[in-house]
Amino acid sequence: MKHSRSFSISSFLIIFFLLTFLRANAQLDLEWVNILERPVGPGGGSSVMAPIISLDDFGNVYSTGIFYDTLDFDPGIGVNHLVSPTSKSFFVQKYDPSGNLIWLRYFEHSQSSNVFISSFSTDVNGNSYVIGTFKDTITFNTVSGVDTLTKEWISFANGNNCFILKIDANGNTLWAKELRGGETTGSQCHLDNQGNLCIVGFFQGEIDFDPGSNNNILASTQIPNNNLNNWTRDIFALKLDANGNFIWAKTFGGSTAYPVLFNSSLDALNNLYIIGRYSDTIDFDPGPAVASLNSSHHDLFLLKLDDLGNFDWVKSSVLGSNSNVITATGITIDSDTNIVLSGSFVGTVDFDFGAGTQQLTSTGYSDGYILKLTPQGNFIWVKKLTDTGISLSLLDNSNNLYCAGMTGSGAPDLDPGTGIFTASQNAQYLLKLSSQGDFIWANISSEWAFNPNHLELDNDNNLYQSGTFKSIVDFDPTADVYLLESLDGLTPTRFYRKLSQKGIYGSVFQDFNQNCTLDSFEVGLERLLEIQPGNILVTSTLGGIWSVDSLAPGNYTITVDTSGGWSATCSSTQTFTVPSYDTLISVGGIGLIANNPCTDNHVTIDALSLRPGFSNQIIFVEACNNLLASDILDSAYVILEFDDRLTIESATMPLDTLGNNRYGVYIGRLAPSQCQTVVLFCHIDSTILLGESLCMKATLHPIHNCFLDTIPKPYPNNFSPCVTPYDLSHLEIGSTCNGTNISFKIKNTGSGNMSCWSPVNLYVDGQFISRDSVQLTAGDSMVYNYGADGRTWRMEVCQHPLHPGNSNPSTTIELCGPEANWTPDLVNLLPHDDGDSHVDITCVVVSGAYDPNDKMGFPLGIGANHEIDANEQIEYLIRFQNTGTDTAFTVVIRDTLSSELDVFSVRSGASSHNYHFRIYGERVLEWTFYDILLPDSLTNLEGSNGFVRFSVDQNPDLPIGTRIENTASIYFDFNLPIVTNTYFHTIGAPQINNSMGSDTIDVTACDSVLYNGVLYNSDGNYLQTIQNNGNDTLYLINVDILNNFSHIDTIICDSFEMNGQYYTTSGNYSSVYSNYWGCDSTVYLDLTVENTIDTSITQNGTILTANAIGYNYQWVDCDNNNNPILGATNRSFSPLANGNYAVIISNINCSEVSSCIPITTVNVSKIEASFDVNIYPNPVENILFIENANNRQIQYSLVNQLGEVLLMNNTPDKELIKIDIKGLSTGVYYLFIQSNRGILSKKVIKI
Repeated sequence: MKHSRSFSISSFLIIFFLLTFLRANAQLDLEWVNILERPVGPGGGSSVMAPIISLDDFGNVYSTGIFYDTLDFDPGIGVNHLVSPTSKSFFVQKYDPSGNLIWLRYFEHSQSSNVFISSFSTDVNGNSYVIGTFKDTITFNTVSGVDTLTKEWISFANGNNCFILKIDANGNTLWAKELRGGETTGSQCHLDNQGNLCIVGFFQGEIDFDPGSNNNILASTQIPNNNLNNWTRDIFALKLDANGNFIWAKTFGGSTAYPVLFNSSLDALNNLYIIGRYSDTIDFDPGPAVASLNSSHHDLFLLKLDDLGNFDWVKSSVLGSNSNVITATGITIDSDTNIVLSGSFVGTVDFDFGAGTQQLTSTGYSDGYILKLTPQGNFIWVKKLTDTGISLSLLDNSNNLYCAGMTGSGAPDLDPGTGIFTASQNAQYLLKLSSQGDFIWANISSEWAFNPNHLELDNDNNLYQSGTFKSIVDFDPTADVYLLESLDGLTPTRFYRKLSQKGIYGSVFQDFNQNCTLDSFEVGLERLLEIQPGNILVTSTLGGIWSVDSLAPGNYTITVDTSGGWSATCSSTQTFTVPSYDTLISVGGIGLIANNPCTDNHVTIDALSLRPGFSNQIIFVEACNNLLASDILDSAYVILEFDDRLTIESATMPLDTLGNNRYGVYIGRLAPSQCQTVVLFCHIDSTILLGESLCMKATLHPIHNCFLDTIPKPYPNNFSPCVTPYDLSHLEIGSTCNGTNISFKIKNTGSGNMSCWSPVNLYVDGQFISRDSVQLTAGDSMVYNYGADGRTWRMEVCQHPLHPGNSNPSTTIELCGPEANWTPDLVNLLPHDDGDSHVDITCVVVSGAYDPNDKMGFPLGIGANHEIDANEQIEYLIRFQNTGTDTAFTVVIRDTLSSELDVFSVRSGASSHNYHFRIYGERVLEWTFYDILLPDSLTNLEGSNGFVRFSVDQNPDLPIGTRIENTASIYFDFNLPIVTNTYFHTIGAPQINNSMGSDTIDVTACDSVLYNGVLYNSDGNYLQTIQNNGNDTLYLINVDILNNFSHIDTIICDSFEMNGQYYTTSGNYSSVYSNYWGCDSTVYLDLTVENTIDTSITQNGTILTANAIGYNYQWVDCDNNNNPILGATNRSFSPLANGNYAVIISNINCSEVSSCIPITTVNVSKIEASFDVNIYPNPVENILFIENANNRQIQYSLVNQLGEVLLMNNTPDKELIKIDIKGLSTGVYYLFIQSNRGILSKKVIKI
């Protein structure tokens, strides 16, 4: 039954959903599939081997292969049985473009074995050439009679002869030829642009390469001894004309080892390229000259011969070790005569066949590679497919590359770029890459018994596969199901499949030379594009490729988003026409150039949940140089700030402690669209109440001026405008609580005086209470004091309207005062000061648990309608949990963005797991968590959770009352989606002063004053709000305390002055000040005077130790302008490089710098043998052993990557030394061993 669609849908429901997911990115449709079936009944046992296909220019399909017994070759309802009279015969057949059989021919072999088809080609006129091997006799009925070929030998009779058969487009056998001699196999055949046939293969012994009446005998290397095994196997290239007449033959090989042939190809000028593997010495020049290469390993060779078979050049890989392995299964030549190689490799391989170095290291058991070289064999680029083998490859007319093969058993990734396309293990795949090697689409077939072994492409970019399959296989690459069963469910059965490509694709690239053409040295860009009509969004990959599966017939435009300082070199818009739904359309590329190269800093920080009293709670930080970037963010680092009640325990990257619960994380180099995730583990104070908010802040440095926008941000409408030029001021605000009072402090930390008054707004429980203003000189500050009543107080101040960026300083303090007045979760009602993407502030509400699979928007908004201001950025948090009964392998979140939001401003942020993000369709945001392996909540409650955050801007100036709604759908594997709650915001009118009135009270006292239940014992201006029917009456209390006490605890270097008295020695002192009202103020002084700091240093080998104890330490590099060394803040320091080093020793008041100490013994070349020591195991988990063979007195020290000395000990002359390191964190450490023979440095990996 051909084209059968009979199947039980219930039996294959799981397969259907699996293939639906795995094939989602493939732009393929099934046109037809044929299988060769056996008849039912006695005599029906049959099989077929080695199917090979080729195409003519009219889309007809030709195939050949070996069969035995009986087969039905008609794919339609008719029957066309062939019965093989021997155990093996071969056939040639022709299908029309629709898969209908046109003709069938078969050929008999006199023996039961030893017939093999090795290559097959068809010319533009439909003439087919079959290359194979035979033994004894084979008969061909040609148009001129019967051609019987009989095995002949020149030097021995143990090998197979090569036959060459030509059949015309009507199935007539025109002629048959043979190459007589020892052992000959024609592995590949090619047709040049003159219609000549070029055959490449291998041979042993003496061969007559002239299949006509003349002789052209060539011998493989090594002296014959009438024994096939005494001949090496050499490679030959043979050219015949269209009638099978000899033109030329060339051979090459080695005397002690023979080259292995992998593949070959012709370019448009009929030059021949041969790829293979060799070892020892091989002369690659088939002429009289010598072009020898030598390899002690099994390196690749790439040989180029001209159209006459003369040597042009040869290139070689350099493996460097027998543990490194490389094969080449594919070689194709593109329209620019560049050479594209593909294959697999293991270990570390240098893919630059010239003087340069371009190394790749496999991460899977075996990785695939695609290598592009110039016509001279020079390196252009190389790409890697992780844990994936490449068996077949070919190019289309646009130089797009198609690869096929099988994935490995590890973590296969079919995207050779920085993106990820996770594939099933041990599965067959089809992959399409651009001419730059960037991912376009992939199709995965998870059926284990599906084995395609040949791939062809016609002029309309239809793909053809042939191969074998067993059992029941779905041949449809789409979400549809097309099931066929093999002969008896077990026997391998031959198939042919035609796949058409559909969809629309194009590219966005950085047009360095501004010629509007994607050149080989230019790179793709990840950008957002919009197709009109339809408002259809697509995101190009990191390689710059965008695509959509299909569009309705019509005329369209696609426009790239050029925000971020980009300009199109020709046009940002391309037009295209879609004639039908199933058409494959390539749209012209869009070239962009950066107007002013700049970074796009973007950082997010978040925690899924925080629970009081628990450790190992996780905080996620993601630092990115986002896709709008046009420059590299170099030497990037993140400053992290945390609430004092949150203690950092460990992190996945080294942390520098900066004090006041602040930390620095060095990120390094971030290219555009590149991100780095840092995970921190923390402990939450058990005294925190459920519902309190713990705030954390992340800032990504360095911050370049070009990154900050310069759009003016005017003051509120009801406040006097500021029209002066930017005054270089910069306002910061902070808040403190002492239990009875709340203090807000605004400080101008900029370098300029404020030229305008700036509004200061006060909010209580989210309600606007009052407005003041400040105008501060540089370094000056203003303090506001209020009585602590337990509610949530917030103060914000405006920067100068022309201040760079979107800073809007604000601070919020909750639960200061009586708990009875406190309402939880009000800190996030209004936006934080993180309007610039290089800053992120997150306030996490402490909770015991949370509802799974929900969505929240920040700021939360005021009141039941969640009112926010127009033009305010919104951040969304989507949380998910696997509440099923088994592990989820893939989680997908889809969020269709509200039309009131600017989709071009979307920035995806921190998440609990790695994800692939794209924007597509009509405003659909999609996060795919491949291989997330999310346990179910019954098995692992904590591990079953996840989240993702993103930010988005509103469309400009939305009218008051606009409602912004958003809902997300969460897919766990193949289950129906879980739809979250709908979170909404409403554009509200600006808040007005929520006060019924105000009053001012002046109070003077010697000690303290009590007003309305609040005790004041220090000077200040305090505000109290008294609630009355939802409104507040605001009281300003001016408190002047005339008799007070204060305490000063200070450390100085020389002297301290108090009340006219100078103190130069340490001690406790006091002074009383009298005033007019008879109230005394007493100041108590606890003074410590430090006259000198010991700056001497003790050197022990490469370990430097400051002799001063109890200070702060910062080691510096004397050879680099005394620059501080990151992380070197301990008393002891062990440099990792030779140089001169000093230490800055300081406390809060004093600071001294030591002399520079030279270090010259780091990296001294001492091997373990000279020490007679053996260090094991490495990597190590608990105990590290040093085997001291000569019982020599040694000293050892263990140092981390920051240069901190963790362990140090002098050992007696012991033979075996044990070092317990089980308490150390996993990572890389350095073990230094010093004896009378010098210093040994050894890297140790703790697991």
